[in-house]
Amino acid sequence: MRCRRSPIRSPCPRRACSTTWTRPPSARTPRPSAPGCASAEPPAHPYEMYRTMLRRHDDRLVKVSPGTLYHQVGRLAEYGLVRERGTERAGNRPERTTYAITSAGREALRAEVRRLIAEPTGERSDFRVGLAEIGHLSAPAARAALADRLANARAEREEARAAIRGIERVGLAERHWLDHTYGLAVAEAQIAWLAGVLERLDAGALAWEGSRIAGPS
Repeated sequence: MRCRRSPIRSPCPRRACSTTWTRPPSARTPRPSAPGCASAEPPAHPYEMYRTMLRRHDDRLVKVSPGTLYHQVGRLAEYGLVRERGTERAGNRPERTTYAITSAGREALRAEVRRLIAEPTGERSDFRVGLAEIGHLSAPAARAALADRLANARAEREEARAAIRGIERVGLAERHWLDHTYGLAVAEAQIAWLAGVLERLDAGALAWEGSRIAGPS
Protein backbone atom coordinates (compact mmCIF):
# COMPACT_ATOMS: atom_id res chain seq x y z
CA MET A 1 0.00 0.00 0.00
CA ARG A 2 1.35 3.41 -0.93
CA CYS A 3 1.35 6.20 1.62
CA ARG A 4 -1.01 9.02 0.85
CA ARG A 5 0.51 12.44 0.57
CA SER A 6 -1.02 15.12 2.74
CA PRO A 7 -0.90 18.90 2.67
CA ILE A 8 0.30 18.41 6.26
CA ARG A 9 3.31 16.12 6.26
CA SER A 10 3.02 13.50 8.92
CA PRO A 11 4.54 10.20 10.00
CA CYS A 12 3.97 7.63 7.29
CA PRO A 13 2.08 4.55 8.59
CA ARG A 14 4.42 2.25 6.66
CA ARG A 15 7.79 3.71 7.65
CA ALA A 16 9.35 6.15 10.08
CA CYS A 17 9.98 9.48 8.42
CA SER A 18 10.69 12.99 9.58
CA THR A 19 7.73 15.14 10.49
CA THR A 20 7.11 18.74 9.65
CA TRP A 21 3.98 20.63 10.55
CA THR A 22 3.46 22.53 7.38
CA ARG A 23 1.53 23.09 4.20
CA PRO A 24 2.82 23.52 0.67
CA PRO A 25 4.92 26.72 0.44
CA SER A 26 2.17 28.56 -1.44
CA ALA A 27 -0.31 27.95 1.36
CA ARG A 28 1.78 28.56 4.46
CA THR A 29 0.38 30.80 7.15
CA PRO A 30 2.19 32.77 9.86
CA ARG A 31 1.46 30.01 12.32
CA PRO A 32 2.46 26.43 11.50
CA SER A 33 -1.15 25.38 11.94
CA ALA A 34 -3.79 27.22 13.88
CA PRO A 35 -5.55 24.01 14.94
CA GLY A 36 -2.20 22.54 15.83
CA CYS A 37 -1.38 25.36 18.21
CA ALA A 38 -4.81 25.11 19.76
CA SER A 39 -4.55 21.33 19.98
CA ALA A 40 -1.36 21.68 22.00
CA GLU A 41 -3.57 22.89 24.84
CA PRO A 42 -5.63 20.51 27.03
CA PRO A 43 -8.10 18.38 25.02
CA ALA A 44 -10.85 20.48 23.47
CA HIS A 45 -13.42 20.42 20.72
CA PRO A 46 -12.76 22.54 17.60
CA TYR A 47 -15.15 25.31 18.61
CA GLU A 48 -13.31 25.71 21.91
CA MET A 49 -10.04 25.85 19.94
CA TYR A 50 -11.63 28.61 17.86
CA ARG A 51 -12.56 30.56 20.99
CA THR A 52 -9.02 30.12 22.32
CA MET A 53 -7.64 31.60 19.11
CA LEU A 54 -9.98 34.58 19.41
CA ARG A 55 -8.90 35.16 23.00
CA ARG A 56 -5.31 35.27 21.78
CA HIS A 57 -6.30 37.49 18.84
CA ASP A 58 -4.79 34.87 16.50
CA ASP A 59 -7.43 35.80 13.94
CA ARG A 60 -5.23 38.81 13.09
CA LEU A 61 -2.58 36.39 11.83
CA VAL A 62 -4.58 33.52 10.40
CA LYS A 63 -7.95 33.69 8.70
CA VAL A 64 -10.10 31.31 10.71
CA SER A 65 -13.73 30.30 11.13
CA PRO A 66 -15.37 27.47 13.07
CA GLY A 67 -16.15 25.62 9.85
CA THR A 68 -12.61 25.65 8.50
CA LEU A 69 -11.26 24.76 11.93
CA TYR A 70 -13.45 21.64 12.13
CA HIS A 71 -12.19 20.61 8.70
CA GLN A 72 -8.54 21.20 9.55
CA VAL A 73 -8.75 19.34 12.85
CA GLY A 74 -10.30 16.44 10.97
CA ARG A 75 -7.33 16.42 8.60
CA LEU A 76 -4.91 16.51 11.52
CA ALA A 77 -6.69 13.51 13.02
CA GLU A 78 -6.60 11.68 9.69
CA TYR A 79 -2.83 11.94 9.62
CA GLY A 80 -2.28 11.05 13.24
CA LEU A 81 -1.30 14.48 14.55
CA VAL A 82 -4.29 14.74 16.89
CA ARG A 83 -6.65 12.05 18.16
CA GLU A 84 -10.16 11.90 19.50
CA ARG A 85 -10.39 11.88 23.29
CA GLY A 86 -14.13 11.66 23.79
CA THR A 87 -17.36 13.59 23.45
CA GLU A 88 -19.12 16.17 25.58
CA ARG A 89 -22.56 17.72 25.58
CA ALA A 90 -23.68 21.06 27.00
CA GLY A 91 -27.43 21.40 27.56
CA ASN A 92 -29.45 20.67 24.44
CA ARG A 93 -26.50 21.21 22.13
CA PRO A 94 -25.25 18.36 19.93
CA GLU A 95 -22.39 16.24 21.18
CA ARG A 96 -18.96 17.61 20.40
CA THR A 97 -15.84 15.53 19.86
CA THR A 98 -12.78 16.59 21.84
CA TYR A 99 -9.27 16.17 20.47
CA ALA A 100 -5.79 16.00 21.97
CA ILE A 101 -2.47 16.36 20.22
CA THR A 102 -0.45 13.15 19.76
CA SER A 103 3.25 12.73 20.46
CA ALA A 104 3.90 12.77 16.70
CA GLY A 105 1.81 15.91 16.35
CA ARG A 106 3.61 17.65 19.20
CA GLU A 107 7.02 16.88 17.72
CA ALA A 108 5.87 18.02 14.27
CA LEU A 109 4.48 21.23 15.75
CA ARG A 110 7.69 21.97 17.65
CA ALA A 111 9.83 21.30 14.58
CA GLU A 112 7.79 23.67 12.44
CA VAL A 113 7.73 26.40 15.09
CA ARG A 114 11.52 26.18 15.35
CA ARG A 115 11.80 26.44 11.56
CA LEU A 116 9.48 29.43 11.31
CA ILE A 117 11.36 31.34 14.00
CA ALA A 118 14.92 30.46 13.02
CA GLU A 119 14.83 30.51 9.22
CA PRO A 120 14.23 33.66 7.14
CA THR A 121 11.55 32.94 4.57
CA GLY A 122 12.32 35.61 1.99
CA GLU A 123 8.67 36.60 1.90
CA ARG A 124 7.87 39.45 -0.47
CA SER A 125 6.82 42.68 1.20
CA ASP A 126 4.40 44.69 -0.92
CA PHE A 127 5.45 47.78 1.02
CA ARG A 128 9.10 47.28 0.10
CA VAL A 129 8.16 46.70 -3.53
CA GLY A 130 6.25 49.98 -3.44
CA LEU A 131 9.21 51.79 -1.87
CA ALA A 132 11.49 50.46 -4.59
CA GLU A 133 9.23 52.07 -7.21
CA ILE A 134 8.17 55.20 -5.32
CA GLY A 135 10.43 57.33 -7.52
CA HIS A 136 7.81 57.02 -10.27
CA LEU A 137 5.45 59.19 -8.21
CA SER A 138 5.53 62.95 -8.12
CA ALA A 139 6.86 64.49 -4.93
CA PRO A 140 3.41 65.44 -3.57
CA ALA A 141 1.97 62.02 -4.46
CA ALA A 142 4.88 60.24 -2.78
CA ARG A 143 4.47 62.34 0.34
CA ALA A 144 0.73 61.68 0.46
CA ALA A 145 1.24 57.92 0.11
CA LEU A 146 3.87 57.87 2.87
CA ALA A 147 1.64 59.98 5.12
CA ASP A 148 -1.23 57.55 4.57
CA ARG A 149 1.07 54.66 5.44
CA LEU A 150 2.13 56.47 8.61
CA ALA A 151 -1.50 56.93 9.62
CA ASN A 152 -2.18 53.23 9.01
CA ALA A 153 0.91 52.23 11.01
CA ARG A 154 -0.28 54.35 13.92
CA ALA A 155 -3.69 52.68 13.73
CA GLU A 156 -2.01 49.25 13.71
CA ARG A 157 0.01 50.25 16.76
CA GLU A 158 -3.16 51.16 18.63
CA GLU A 159 -4.79 47.88 17.59
CA ALA A 160 -1.76 45.98 18.87
CA ARG A 161 -1.84 47.84 22.17
CA ALA A 162 -5.56 47.14 22.55
CA ALA A 163 -5.03 43.44 21.77
CA ILE A 164 -2.26 43.21 24.36
CA ARG A 165 -4.44 44.89 26.98
CA GLY A 166 -7.24 42.44 26.24
CA ILE A 167 -4.93 39.43 26.48
CA GLU A 168 -3.43 40.69 29.73
CA ARG A 169 -6.92 40.98 31.24
CA VAL A 170 -7.58 37.26 30.71
CA GLY A 171 -4.24 36.39 32.32
CA LEU A 172 -2.70 34.50 29.39
CA ALA A 173 1.01 33.81 29.86
CA GLU A 174 3.15 36.15 27.77
CA ARG A 175 4.89 33.31 25.94
CA HIS A 176 1.60 32.70 24.11
CA TRP A 177 1.42 36.21 22.67
CA LEU A 178 4.98 37.27 21.91
CA ASP A 179 3.81 37.73 18.32
CA HIS A 180 1.74 40.70 19.50
CA THR A 181 4.65 42.41 21.25
CA TYR A 182 6.74 41.78 18.13
CA GLY A 183 4.00 43.30 15.97
CA LEU A 184 3.88 46.33 18.26
CA ALA A 185 7.66 46.76 18.03
CA VAL A 186 7.51 46.50 14.21
CA ALA A 187 4.73 49.10 14.05
CA GLU A 188 6.67 51.48 16.28
CA ALA A 189 9.83 51.05 14.19
CA GLN A 190 7.86 51.68 10.99
CA ILE A 191 6.28 54.80 12.49
CA ALA A 192 9.68 56.18 13.46
CA TRP A 193 11.13 55.46 10.00
CA LEU A 194 8.17 56.95 8.11
CA ALA A 195 8.10 60.06 10.30
CA GLY A 196 11.83 60.53 9.66
CA VAL A 197 11.44 60.22 5.89
CA LEU A 198 8.55 62.68 5.86
CA GLU A 199 10.55 65.13 7.95
CA ARG A 200 13.45 64.92 5.50
CA LEU A 201 11.09 65.41 2.57
CA ASP A 202 9.51 68.46 4.15
CA ALA A 203 12.92 69.94 4.98
CA GLY A 204 14.23 69.37 1.46
CA ALA A 205 16.92 67.03 2.77
CA LEU A 206 15.67 64.21 0.54
CA ALA A 207 15.92 65.32 -3.08
CA TRP A 208 12.88 64.58 -5.22
CA GLU A 209 12.76 65.77 -8.79
CA GLY A 210 14.93 68.70 -7.70
CA SER A 211 12.05 70.27 -5.79
CA ARG A 212 11.22 70.80 -2.18
CA ILE A 213 7.96 69.43 -0.83
CA ALA A 214 5.86 71.82 1.16
CA GLY A 215 4.93 70.16 4.41
CA PRO A 216 1.67 70.59 6.27
CA SER A 217 1.04 74.08 7.59
